[in-house]
Amino acid sequence: MDADQENLTPNDVLCFQHCKKDVDIVCFQIPEICPVCNSNMDTTPVMEMPPFRLPSPFTNGAASYFSLLIRPTNGTFLLDYSNSSDLHVGITDSRGTVYDFDSDGLHTSTVRWGHCLAITLEPRGMEAGLEWDTKLQEFALKPEWQASQYNEQSRNCYHFVISFLQYYGLSTYPSDSAEFCEEIILPRTIQAAKFITLYRKLMKEGCIVNDRSNRSGNAKSADGTSDSNENAENKESETKEEVVYEMAETKL
Repeated sequence: MDADQENLTPNDVLCFQHCKKDVDIVCFQIPEICPVCNSNMDTTPVMEMPPFRLPSPFTNGAASYFSLLIRPTNGTFLLDYSNSSDLHVGITDSRGTVYDFDSDGLHTSTVRWGHCLAITLEPRGMEAGLEWDTKLQEFALKPEWQASQYNEQSRNCYHFVISFLQYYGLSTYPSDSAEFCEEIILPRTIQAAKFITLYRKLMKEGCIVNDRSNRSGNAKSADGTSDSNENAENKESETKEEVVYEMAETKL
């Protein structure tokens, strides 16, 4: 194994092609024996495609500035999340401090936000960043964000986030919590579900082989002729990540 492979962490989801082009091997750790040709990996001088990390949708909230953060109310995305799970949201300032609201009131910390989804809101310029921090601090001190004011239906973490965005002047975001979830939260969790399902499948099986060879060759148009070079190039540009995620059913 080369130095790059040795530096990979156990939780990285890796993809590579060993002996056959368009046959992806997905794993946490590079196996000693190829699951396709059963040969020793160390004796192979060149792979069809060297290992690369599949990009994770999750991030450390403390490193996500001016962002909307999303995490499960209980547990973690990779191990515990399902479509029926409750989600908790918060807002970060210019230093990555998370402001969030729940039944215990307003919190400002980075605890339990080490593995979350982040949507960057990013005010433009230094002055805008300072204004963001000032307004967020002012907003957090309002009496409606005291623990006694919490209501699971009418004043929860979503209302805190939405109300701050309106307070700051970001009127492009929905002011209704149901619309906010549908338009802002749901698309990001659907994307994350693909990675989660693939991750859990790897935890059970250890290694997954995805044969994409039936996708190769010249594509045919509706009239039976070959696609143009431009269309062929577009097909080639389809990312490995997207193809691999097709192996994962997204129902959680």
